Amino acid sequence: LIEGSESIALQSIDHGWLDGAVSFDFVQDELRLLAGVKVADGKEVQQKMKDFLAGLPKSGDVQAEFDVASHAGFQLHQATIKLPKTEETSSLGFGESVQLSLAGSGDVILVCLGSDGLTTLKSAIDRLRTTKGIQVTPLEGSARAGSLARLAQSLRSDAMLEELVPAFDLLSEDDTIKVTGTILPRGMVMRVSLDEGVLRALGTVLKSGNFAPGF
Repeated sequence: LIEGSESIALQSIDHGWLDGAVSFDFVQDELRLLAGVKVADGKEVQQKMKDFLAGLPKSGDVQAEFDVASHAGFQLHQATIKLPKTEETSSLGFGESVQLSLAGSGDVILVCLGSDGLTTLKSAIDRLRTTKGIQVTPLEGSARAGSLARLAQSLRSDAMLEELVPAFDLLSEDDTIKVTGTILPRGMVMRVSLDEGVLRALGTVLKSGNFAPGF
């Protein structure tokens, strides 16, 4: 699978394609991740994934269904993966298993991690068809402060994060944390910006919790 992915990635770069996006959110306290990437051969990616899943031991830990649906030129597939019972998987909102859904066309691959993945993928496909592409910086990302704090809390329990999550949840969807990157001849410049609402909430939590004396 890795060798095949490297080959497809090199083909995509040769075509001048380096385009993708990732988003994550918590829906009813469950992590949902959606990612999309433009590739040189989407059909080959799907076949590589099918071959990989078909070659796994028949232990019942992975149950895959291929070509379960089609939508606007995309073929949809999904797999249910059993998870070990750990504190980390529970904190992400996953139960005994997690659903992984994939949609592919000739040059686009979409992946969704979380429940109701097929519906999420179909909505993403519809947005791709109706939204024109825009030129962006080489690296650009944004996240709602509440979702980011909740993800960090799920990965590591921390008293400060316990204070931040409810404070950030009160912010509007416009209050985000943004990261942008600019390519230089010998490197990259990264810039992180916090909206005013995020800064105010962070300052309030730090002051009330005495996390930073004198703040």
